[in-house]
Amino acid sequence: MQIVTSSGPWKRKLFNGLAQIILQSTKEAGEVTLKATAKGLKPAVLKVKTTAVQARPSVD
Repeated sequence: MQIVTSSGPWKRKLFNGLAQIILQSTKEAGEVTLKATAKGLKPAVLKVKTTAVQARPSVD
């Protein structure tokens, strides 16, 4: 005897709770501040300090 249980219909959740951030650089030092808010969650802040760099020749 074997019992097989169906997993149920597939459901997609938008972003599965994740988000992607893309930043464009000015090649100058500074600080990037990312603020996130959502209903039912505490606000969050992420600060990233950046440094000036010289771009690779293939990117110029």
